[in-house]
Amino acid sequence: MGDKIFPASALSTRKWKALIEPALQRAWEAIQTERFPHALLIVGPPGMGRELLAQELACSLITGEAPWGKSPAADRLRAGTHPDLQIVAGEGKKDSIKIATIREIVGSAAGRPFEGRKRVWVLDSAESRLEGHAANALLKVLEEPPSHVVFILLAENPQALLPTILSRCLKLKLPGVVGVAARRDSVGEAPPEIAHRSVGRKDLSEVLGKLRRSLPGILEGDRLEAIRTAGLLGGLEFGFEIGASAAMELAAEGAVGDAALAQLAARLLEADQQVRAFTLKPERQILSILLAAAGGEL
Repeated sequence: MGDKIFPASALSTRKWKALIEPALQRAWEAIQTERFPHALLIVGPPGMGRELLAQELACSLITGEAPWGKSPAADRLRAGTHPDLQIVAGEGKKDSIKIATIREIVGSAAGRPFEGRKRVWVLDSAESRLEGHAANALLKVLEEPPSHVVFILLAENPQALLPTILSRCLKLKLPGVVGVAARRDSVGEAPPEIAHRSVGRKDLSEVLGKLRRSLPGILEGDRLEAIRTAGLLGGLEFGFEIGASAAMELAAEGAVGDAALAQLAARLLEADQQVRAFTLKPERQILSILLAAAGGEL
């Protein structure tokens, strides 16, 4: 249960640091002011930054250090050898989190931290791996958690969690869920919060397919493709997020230029916030970012 289970690509600061930085800094402020919740739900697709965010949050919670700390304790936490951090994944053929595992957690939660300030449990893919009885057992400790305990749940579709668990977690949503909606379109399981007025789910899948073909060419210097793609995204109500989703998926798959793709996603999401805050024209902002990507200037 305590072994390091996340793949190296999911923990790559080269790819995901810029994307998770805003959320990490907000969480650090909450840690400093003692407002960090005892149960945090990180919402986002696997392999696109949520694992790195959970790891770095655990480092700050346990050591008291600012994000990206370089102490020996932080190094051990990242290596999966620190006793105050447990990462809980699935077991057996069903790849589920067993009730015996949760009972073990509940039984040991009262124990004080071994070395650090907190004890942290990270439950990976909680919505699909927590069995019914295991979920109910976890609920008991979420209702009255010891002050030194923090649970971090990772999920891509929070609505699949037990409602009583969901209600006891503070939700932190990472970018990239648009891509999840498109991938799930064929089986009708898209997260209910994704409902774009400017593009239907069927059309969204087609748009993401076009982007997956065009973005690598843009990063290789195709300025004409950058102009075409800016025209496509600029006409969509959620163009920034859709473009970022495609770039993140390609980066997660290890496409050529994966770090640049992740940086492109971060720039698009940052620009989206600026457009909303200052009422800027999205078309110009998207074009500027894509032309910078084509020129190697991200």
